[in-house]
Amino acid sequence: MNHSGVFTRARAFRAACMASVITVAVALLGCEQVFTYSPVAFLQRPPSALSAAQQLEYAQDALASGDKAAMTAAYDILKTQTTNTESQYVAAQLGVELSGVSELFMGVVDGSVTLTVGQSSDITGFLADHPELEPEYLIQAAAYMQNAEGRTEGLTTLDYVIGSLGMALGAAEQPDGTFDFSAADATMLADAQSFAQVALTNTAGLDTTDPLYQFVDGYVAYLNGL
Repeated sequence: MNHSGVFTRARAFRAACMASVITVAVALLGCEQVFTYSPVAFLQRPPSALSAAQQLEYAQDALASGDKAAMTAAYDILKTQTTNTESQYVAAQLGVELSGVSELFMGVVDGSVTLTVGQSSDITGFLADHPELEPEYLIQAAAYMQNAEGRTEGLTTLDYVIGSLGMALGAAEQPDGTFDFSAADATMLADAQSFAQVALTNTAGLDTTDPLYQFVDGYVAYLNGL
């Protein structure tokens, strides 16, 4: 696949994402679990006092509610349950939400952010401009996402996209907490690129004009250019 022509590719990526505002945005923001009741009452219970099954239910309810305190409490419990792939998957979803970094992808979708192949500053600059984000959560979430690959339902295409970004940030993170892709751990960055490639493979059955294919293809090209 030819990834030359930085400016042209960036414009094509943005155009494709703009065409898929509804499709991709819903996928990025949508939780896989749909609840038809209010979880507020259940969330009043301390999760540490619940059984493992109830803790998972609590975490799913916390994710659905968007309550940051409840999500943090659930995240702190589920992330330790390393042998339970479903717990690790929900922990990853919680980490993504708590990080807020999915706003980067939403910015790409709505056209306010451009990812230009070869320009790592597109990501580092975005993070610098949004100090309210907590990328450390996403870095940790990527590890939980990898642990969850063996779950019955597997991972979604966008799970691989978001997880690979967390892995890439982990590769570029410096001791002072900043991110520098020029000094990134090469092995870790290669792992992130391989993880993202799975997302592209998952779209192989789609037409190349499909918005999801264009979104993933553009992202993978960008990540491979870091």
